[in-house]
Amino acid sequence: MVQSTVWFIVLVLSVAALLCAVDLSTERGFGRRFSSVPRRLITAVASGVLLIALALIWRVHAVAAADGHVIAKLDKSRGAALTGIMNVVTTMGDAIPSLLIASALALIVYRQRQNPLAVLIPLAVLVELLIQAGMTKAFHDITVHQVTANLVIGGTGTIPSGSVARLYAVFLLTSHLWNPKDPAGKARIATLGAVLVLIQLTTRLFLARHLLADIVGGLLLGLVLERIGTVVIMWRASSPRLRNKPAASDAGDIDSGRAPDERIVPRDRLI
Repeated sequence: MVQSTVWFIVLVLSVAALLCAVDLSTERGFGRRFSSVPRRLITAVASGVLLIALALIWRVHAVAAADGHVIAKLDKSRGAALTGIMNVVTTMGDAIPSLLIASALALIVYRQRQNPLAVLIPLAVLVELLIQAGMTKAFHDITVHQVTANLVIGGTGTIPSGSVARLYAVFLLTSHLWNPKDPAGKARIATLGAVLVLIQLTTRLFLARHLLADIVGGLLLGLVLERIGTVVIMWRASSPRLRNKPAASDAGDIDSGRAPDERIVPRDRLI
């Protein structure tokens, strides 16, 4: 009963955080209040400050140990079959799979409108890896292995959770770059990303590879990357040199060879 209750609380809080992320990405609900460039930058800075504060606080062994106690409650009993499934599913957040997912999404986005900013999607993965490596060396935070070594299955991570941050940033950036003529598609991509992040953080906690603070840090870092990426997207969209540039969809039908302004006229109108 205790294990189920703790899982319920963790998942409810995770869903609430991810719903906020989707609202920010799709600019619905309260997300509209943070849609301007200055507010995006303020959000990015605030998230970065919170991430650093989290990393500093979790250097205290007593705090990390309390976090590890919660992880012990989550993983009090684990079946072998479910553990095997979680071990496979959790790999989607690793560096190479994340880069593969990001590259595939970038290809789809580029093919939609020939948007060169699609490169931001895989670039977010590389930037995250650099930031994560830098934070690990700078803070030397206590890992879940140091407080609950007997529960860890597989590797162990630190603040922030790179797998959570990568998937979070990749899908929300994809949503921003999605064809604006397909708002339903933008919403679906953001929602799909939220679902995958929820699955990812659940598998990491189930396998005791992260403390709760690591997951929160991953969400914060993902938000930083998403906010900065969208500022770049908005800057390019507002650039006078690029504003009047015809979109790829207006450049004519490449497959048919028609010019942009060429129209198919019925024969009876030519008489």
